[in-house]
Amino acid sequence: MEEIKNFFIAFILIFLVLVIWQYLFLPKPQIEKPKEGKVKESLPIDTLKTVKTKVDTIKEEIIVLENSKIRLTFSNLGGVLKSVYLKDYDCELLRPKSNYFGLTIFQEDKNYDLTWEIFKYEKKNNEIVFETQSGKEKITKRYKLKDDYQLSFVLTGLAKGSYFSLNFDKFLNFTEKDTNEDLNYAHYQYYFKRNVKKFDFRKMKKDEFIYENEIDWLVMKNKYFLFALLPSFPFDSCQFLKREKEGGIIIYSTNQDKSELSLIFAPLEYNLLKGFKKDLEKAIPLGWPRSFSLAILFLLKFLYKIFQNYGVAIIFFALLMKLLFFPFSRMQNEQMRKLHLLQPKLEELKRKYKDDPQTLNRETMQLYQLYKINPFTGCLPLIIQLPVFWALYSVFRQTIDLRKASFIFWLKDLSVKDPIYVLPIMMGIFFLLQNILTNPDKKNIFLTFIFPIFLTLIFLNFPSGLQLYWLTFNVLSIMESLIFQKGGLKWLKIKTKLNP
Repeated sequence: MEEIKNFFIAFILIFLVLVIWQYLFLPKPQIEKPKEGKVKESLPIDTLKTVKTKVDTIKEEIIVLENSKIRLTFSNLGGVLKSVYLKDYDCELLRPKSNYFGLTIFQEDKNYDLTWEIFKYEKKNNEIVFETQSGKEKITKRYKLKDDYQLSFVLTGLAKGSYFSLNFDKFLNFTEKDTNEDLNYAHYQYYFKRNVKKFDFRKMKKDEFIYENEIDWLVMKNKYFLFALLPSFPFDSCQFLKREKEGGIIIYSTNQDKSELSLIFAPLEYNLLKGFKKDLEKAIPLGWPRSFSLAILFLLKFLYKIFQNYGVAIIFFALLMKLLFFPFSRMQNEQMRKLHLLQPKLEELKRKYKDDPQTLNRETMQLYQLYKINPFTGCLPLIIQLPVFWALYSVFRQTIDLRKASFIFWLKDLSVKDPIYVLPIMMGIFFLLQNILTNPDKKNIFLTFIFPIFLTLIFLNFPSGLQLYWLTFNVLSIMESLIFQKGGLKWLKIKTKLNP
């Protein structure tokens, strides 16, 4: 039917609109322009006259703090953090030659860059204290690693009236094999007045300054991991850096008696981040509506606890969705079979009114009303599945739960595409079979053949977990259609009613 063809075109457009909306039309962060009084304070370090202290001849030493989750490597040269290794995920989060917590002190017309200053240090249990002399002041940087992914930092000893910056000088390391895809998920975020504001690292053309002084947290994130900075003091501004494929964060603040920060290097795991409070779990972009994505995420985790395999969990999830949508798919099958049985009468109308399109449309609609047929009802399950599909897409692409989750044979990671395209091709074949079974208009080439091919091409680069879900759902739909067509009192009643 022409109406069905038009509807499927609309379905494709709706899908594309959702994708475009997600990336282009969500609210962009609104950054307040700097006030004149803060311009001088917030200049980048490299634009100010900086005095670099002379490095002593003392040899650089490496100090390690670690627990069961994480290993941190520090240097006495600058008292900085050089490496962050996550043990459970076998990945390094910092880029080579990183210097996190590089300290610069601003006093009158001079700046003192202590990033290359040799610090004395003392290590006790999971705590390191670095000390150095800057003029008359003894500067102390204290790090303490907790039992999880959290590091506390305390800075003391700055002169009254001084101003300082802490430099986290490079963007997070890209941890996945496909570094370009990892780059696609590289974002800066900050949380202000219960709203997450973000900057896409790829689209940034220059450094971005933030002048809010009540920020709950700052984040750098790649596809599956984040670095979060949670201040316990209001800082004057921060700077998100853009240096080709590198970046970083600089925070600027006036001196406090004791400047404290909590830092988190962690996977994008919802319950883990929620445990750190301050709504840090909102750093995981789960699409819209977020609550729907969370419900699906929790259901998948529940099924995983039962089956201990995310592939099996996805198959059972598809079965649950099929049961949930059964009333709508039953309606679809009934409508399609009615249309099939009405084809002779519809063809007769076409022959009778072939030169009068208006009368043909009117008579066709009267026939539909007589037998209580709505051609659009047959497509209702596809519309209802759109939120499920979009939520699954967000969950599979943005949470770490499916990262390196294997299923069978060649499917070693359900969060990335099928490397040999078996799933999307099978999905397309079964979708084609489903169309052949349910399409009452055999002349509709678009609906029967073109649309499955088009859908297969779209799915080629989708996560294999999503491909597995759609393939399973299509197989279940075919089974349902066969059962409905080949037997059952309901089918006999429909056939008798339409062919007395």
